[in-house]
Amino acid sequence: MTLPNIILIVLDTLRADRVVINSKDNCITPFIDKILKNSIFFENCIANSPWTLPSHIAMLTGLYPTQNRLLSNNLKRISHKIPLLTEILKNLGYFTICFTENPVINEKNGLNRGFDKIFKSWKSAGFWFYRNYLFRKYLNYIDLIFSKKIKSRKFLKIWHFLKLILEMLLEKITQQIFWKEVLFKFNTLNDLDKFSQILKKNLERKPFYIYFNIMAPHFPYVAIESAQQYLNVKIKDFKKVKDFLLNSRKYLIKINLNFKRLSNKKIRIIKKLYNSCAFYSDLIVKKIYSVLEELEILQNTYLIITSDHGEHLFEKTNHYLWEHLTYLSVYDPVIKVPLLIYNLNFQEQIVRNQVDLKDLFHTILHLTGIPINDNKYLNIKNSLIYQIENNSTPKYIYGEFLKSKLGMYFLIKKHRNSINKKILPKLLNNIYFLRSDNYKYIRYNSEEEFYDLMTDADEINNILNPNNEEKLKMKSYMNNFLNKINNIEEIKDITTEKEKFLIKKFVRKNI
Repeated sequence: MTLPNIILIVLDTLRADRVVINSKDNCITPFIDKILKNSIFFENCIANSPWTLPSHIAMLTGLYPTQNRLLSNNLKRISHKIPLLTEILKNLGYFTICFTENPVINEKNGLNRGFDKIFKSWKSAGFWFYRNYLFRKYLNYIDLIFSKKIKSRKFLKIWHFLKLILEMLLEKITQQIFWKEVLFKFNTLNDLDKFSQILKKNLERKPFYIYFNIMAPHFPYVAIESAQQYLNVKIKDFKKVKDFLLNSRKYLIKINLNFKRLSNKKIRIIKKLYNSCAFYSDLIVKKIYSVLEELEILQNTYLIITSDHGEHLFEKTNHYLWEHLTYLSVYDPVIKVPLLIYNLNFQEQIVRNQVDLKDLFHTILHLTGIPINDNKYLNIKNSLIYQIENNSTPKYIYGEFLKSKLGMYFLIKKHRNSINKKILPKLLNNIYFLRSDNYKYIRYNSEEEFYDLMTDADEINNILNPNNEEKLKMKSYMNNFLNKINNIEEIKDITTEKEKFLIKKFVRKNI
C-alpha cells in the first residue's frame, strides 16, 4: 500500500479563539480559513497541559504526563521506555523530518527522538540568548582565565560579585540601545526557504512525516513587518511596552503571583501584538503549504494544524493572568487550542463536541491507513476520525499541571516578598482538571473549583456547592481516573514483551 504523507504543524501558544471561524477579530488567519473547505475543523480541542513539554508528551505518546513520570521519575524528560509517534512512524516506513523554532524540542528531554533530519531555528532561545551574548561571551572568557590563574578566594569572590553587576548593567544598556535589533531579528519565512532545500534533496524518500514547531504566537509577540502592518502595529506601540517585552520574568511575577495589572492601554497594545503574531502564523502556514504544493507533496497528504497550549492575555476573562506557565491555571484560555485536519479529498466539516488533543497520537496512526493488526500502538476508538464517524467523542477530558515541589519552594522563597499569600495553596499543589462540554471541575489537591461552561464560559463564577450532583459525579470520576493512570499495569501494556519486566523493575526502584 502507498502510505500518505503526514504533516503536523504545531503553532506554539496559539489560542483557539484566534482562528477565524472562532474569532471575534475578523481575518486574523485568512489562509487557514481558506483551506477549511477541505478540512475537518474541531472547534473545541482541549490540550492536556498548559505548557509545551507535557502537552507534547500527551500528543506524541498518547499517554498523560503522570504516566510518563511513573516511568521516567522526571517531569522534564520522556522515558526511553515509551515509544514516540516519530519513532513509530519511522519504523512503519516514514522518512521523518523536524523543523523546530522551539528549544524544548531537544535531545535532553527526548522530544527529538526518531527524526532522520532536524532543522533548528531557535527563535525563542535566540531572543534571550542574543540579548546578552556578546557581553557574556567575553565576561565568561575572563572568568575562565581568572579561575585558572587566580588562587585567591577573596579576589574570586569580589570578581564574581563584580561580574554580576556588569551583567546587569550591560543588559540594561543592551535593552536601551539595541532593543530593535533584539526584538526584530528573526524571520521564519526566510528559514522556511532554507528548509525547502532539505525537502528537495530528499524527495525520493517518501512517505514523509514532517513535524513543525512554530514559535510566532509565543512571547515576545513580535511579528514580521507585513503582519504588523496588517494589524496596524506601530513602532510607538513597541516603545510603550518595551520594558514589558524585555523584562518578562519581572512582569510574570508581578502579574501572576501578586495580581498587579497593566494599564488598559498597554493591554490593548499587547493584544494587538499577539493578534499580529496570529496573522504571522497564518502567513507561515501559507508558506509551508506553498512549499509542499511546489514540491508536489500535497498529493496523498494529511496536513494537521494545531497548538500545544494557549495563552492568558491579562483581562478579567483571563483571570487577570498573563502567559501560559503561570503555575496557577488550567483555565480554557491556556488549554483550548485550534485543530484542523486538511486533505484534498475532504469536504468541510465542523465538529463542535470537545475532543482530546492527546488523541492526535491515535488519529495520526489511523490516518496512515495501516491495518490495525500491523499497527499495534493504535487504539482505534481513540482516533478522532473514528470518534466523529461513530459519534463517540469523549464525555470527559482529563488534564493536569504537574509541578516540582522543590521548584515551587525555591520560587516562593526567592519571591516571598512579592507573592500574594492567598495563592500559596494553588501554587504549591499540582492542578488537575476534568472537562465536559458543559462543566469543568478543577482540583488543586486541597482546593476545588467548579464551573458551568454553558452560562459561564470564562470560568469566573466558582459554583462549588458541595451537594452539586454533577460536581460530585465528576469528582468521583477523576478519583477513579487518577487511580487508573497511576497504575503501572496500564502503562506497561504499550511496550514489547521484552520491556515489560524491565519497566516494572525500573518503576519499583524509582517510585
